[in-house]
Amino acid sequence: MKKRIITLVLSVLAVVLLFGVGYASWVVSQGASSEQTGNILVETVKDERLDVSIVSDGKSFQFGAPTGATTGWLHEDGVDAVAENLVVKFTVTVTRPTAFELEGGQPKGLSLTAELKDKMLDGSNAEVAYPAALFDRDAVSYGVNAANDDSHWTMSNENKTAETTIVVSLKWGTLFNAENPYDFFNAQSVDGVITSALVSAASAAGLVSITAESTYGDLAVAALEAVYNYNSYKFQLTVAVNA
Repeated sequence: MKKRIITLVLSVLAVVLLFGVGYASWVVSQGASSEQTGNILVETVKDERLDVSIVSDGKSFQFGAPTGATTGWLHEDGVDAVAENLVVKFTVTVTRPTAFELEGGQPKGLSLTAELKDKMLDGSNAEVAYPAALFDRDAVSYGVNAANDDSHWTMSNENKTAETTIVVSLKWGTLFNAENPYDFFNAQSVDGVITSALVSAASAAGLVSITAESTYGDLAVAALEAVYNYNSYKFQLTVAVNA
C-alpha cells in the first residue's frame, strides 16, 4: 500500500493548517459461481492527518545598542531605549490523531526545513532585498536547543505530538564590519576622517551625503538613520514539514 507524502508550508505571520490522509486499500474477493459465497478483506484504516502550528517567542529583531551602552561618543540615551536583539525563536508543533511511529525515540519520517527568504516586506508588503551594507540575514537553525538537526523532536501526548524549535538570526551589515555600531564607531574618533573603503561602502548603501571628507560622526548619523528607515519592515520565513 502506497503512503502519501504530506508537505506543509507555513508562514510565520499566520498559523496554516494542511490536512492529508493515507488511504488503506479496500479489496472485495468473490467466487466465480453465483452459488458461492465471497470473502471481504479490509485493511486497517489509520487517521494520519497532520495539524501543524508555528508560534514565535513574541520578540522582534531590534537593531539597537547593546544593553548598558551609555558611554562613548555614540551611545544610548536611555529614553525609549531599544536594546539589540538579533535572534527570534519559533516553536513548531505537529499533532495527529494517532501516535507517530518512533525510531530511536524520534517520529519516523517526520522532518522540517526552514528558509529565511532573501527578500523582506515593506509597509505595502512589496518584496525588498536586504540592505547587506546595513543589516542582513545570518542563519536559520532548528532542533532541540537550536541544534541544526531536523531529527530532534520532543514527543508528548502519547507520541501524537512532536515539537521542535527554529531559531532565526540577523546580523549587522558590512558597513559596520558586522559589529554593533556602538562598538564599531566608538573604536574610532568622532572627528576622524573615514577611509576610502568606507566611502565606497556608504555610496553602495545609498548614503549620498558621505564623501571623502566625511568623519566617523557623519557616517554614524547617516548610517543609523538609514537603518531606522527599515523600522516597519517584516522578514519572511518559510517552514516545510514533511511526513
